[in-house]
Amino acid sequence: MSLNQKRKFIFIYNAKGGRWNGTLDLIHKYVSPHTYKCSLCKITFNIGMKEKWKKFIERSLHDFIFLHKEDLIKHNLQRFENELPLCIEKINKRNSIIINATEMKKLKDEEDLISFFQKIL
Repeated sequence: MSLNQKRKFIFIYNAKGGRWNGTLDLIHKYVSPHTYKCSLCKITFNIGMKEKWKKFIERSLHDFIFLHKEDLIKHNLQRFENELPLCIEKINKRNSIIINATEMKKLKDEEDLISFFQKIL
């Protein structure tokens, strides 16, 4: 892949979208962080998207798309339902996992995630 070629990354949270679900998730993250199932949410969100991560994706020439559990069918990604959270890269209509749930758990914060992308881009 060319260095200047635009790439498409799709992140899928192990959480439902929407304001109500977001509020419940925020409470869950702080009340019982060890039982919270979405490591992607933990490293990229507080009340809103973490600022360093937000700036990184805004400055990137690549596409970063964020989906929730209920978006899987709409985007024909239901085969990933039991592998969340994860990041896939869409290349020529094929989806390749680039960060699986196990690897996502190893990332400590948004800086680790940014470093990961700086290495592969």
